[in-house]
Amino acid sequence: MGEKAATSQLIDRMVVALADQDAVVRRSACSALGMMGEKAATSQVIDRLVLVLGDRSEWVQENASSALGQMGEKAATTQVIDRLVVALGDPDEGIRSAALKGANKLLKLVSYTGQGLGDSDAREAEGMEKSNGYDGIDGISLQLF
Repeated sequence: MGEKAATSQLIDRMVVALADQDAVVRRSACSALGMMGEKAATSQVIDRLVLVLGDRSEWVQENASSALGQMGEKAATTQVIDRLVVALGDPDEGIRSAALKGANKLLKLVSYTGQGLGDSDAREAEGMEKSNGYDGIDGISLQLF
């Protein structure tokens, strides 16, 4: 798919699909929005994906985390990062992993654009990414904050 397919009509359809009763449809909508990248990163899409992070299906949650990470700088809001940090405490390993990847991408963007992290915080986030270590919510939250 990709950014070329990111028409407003298709994006609107994917937002509607995020509320579908079928988890496979919701998961696919998250994936499609993620592949559209920054072109799909409207405030409406980002808000819906943040809501979907609380979906009852772990696969939908994983794809929502991944989609937010793929949307780039527009998705690097305090609300999104806070919700991804909450997802780091999820009992499901796949959700934690997707949240960590999404948070890493967004924190890297924030640190490179100077929108919120100081130099020492940016170095910690970069070091965390390089170490690629995950030692549970307590360890990761200490590194992030």
